[in-house]
Amino acid sequence: WKKADIVISRSGANTVAETIITGRPAIFIPLTNTFNDEQTKNADYAKDIGIARVISEDKLNKDTLTNELNIIDQKWETMVKSAIDFENPDILASSKICEILKEYANS
Repeated sequence: WKKADIVISRSGANTVAETIITGRPAIFIPLTNTFNDEQTKNADYAKDIGIARVISEDKLNKDTLTNELNIIDQKWETMVKSAIDFENPDILASSKICEILKEYANS
């Protein structure tokens, strides 16, 4: 991810998380037939942070993709900064979960 200047991808949870963590601007094209429209929600989450643009499948064509690439080209540094400045709501969540599991295992 760190070697990419831009990511163009579907918007599964892991892909979106890696995009945010590595600070790579992205164009997400959510898969439409997912449970609870999760890919659109993932893409919108990254968009709200400022690191991604979103194109729905039905709107994807040469012109919309070119337009989004031009926007990212103009805003690349701002988008990267938005990911860097993003505060994870609970950066220590995994440590907390491990502690809870250890306590449970030892009880």
